[in-house]
Amino acid sequence: MCKKNTLAKIIKLLIYGLLTLYGCILIGFHIYASQKGQTILIGQLREGFFWLFFIGAWMLVSIVSLIRYRLRENSKHPIMATIVAVVMILFLLGGSFLSWLITADNTYYTFHSPDGEHTIVAHEVAVLLLGEVNLYEKTGPFLMEYETRISVDDGGRPIKGGEYQIEWMDDKVILSVSHNAGGTTYGNDQWAPLWWTAEIELGIPDSNAHQYVTYKYADGTLHTEDEIKENKAVQ
Repeated sequence: MCKKNTLAKIIKLLIYGLLTLYGCILIGFHIYASQKGQTILIGQLREGFFWLFFIGAWMLVSIVSLIRYRLRENSKHPIMATIVAVVMILFLLGGSFLSWLITADNTYYTFHSPDGEHTIVAHEVAVLLLGEVNLYEKTGPFLMEYETRISVDDGGRPIKGGEYQIEWMDDKVILSVSHNAGGTTYGNDQWAPLWWTAEIELGIPDSNAHQYVTYKYADGTLHTEDEIKENKAVQ
């Protein structure tokens, strides 16, 4: 019986230790990525409040479990020690659930270059009447580098709604999305809705993405304000 109890204790300690090591490795990976100016992305899970809280929860739960284990072994009040541990664990899990609710509606879209050499990630966010599309370039299986942010009016989701265009070139990619508000007229008073266009240089660390306003004609082509003025002048 004594040997079984000792074996059970060793197994528990190993489990708690592995959980703690798992959390430490993830936090170390996060620190490494941050120093390189990178962002972690695994599936639809990005670093930030939810990601860090998720890592912290795993590590702190294992630490609390270790403390609880020692208190139950040495304390004359094991029930109180258990209650404290349970409250801390519930707090961590509750915080993780709350952060999940905040970020659950965020979506990541990936776009691959025709030659398969480059991948662009678009992080689409919509909160009430505000929306934005954050653009990244993948630099590894789980890492990506931030490029630029496009603001969208009225909480629009242009990529989800198919209101976007992407054009790949040898050394850059051009992504355009509907602004969801505003526009101008062209030709015979035809309406052209306002779009935002971002040009990203591929494979260049810390490259400055170039943004500018474009307008979408009825034939689906995009034109800058200067181009529209030139066309009106010719007419």
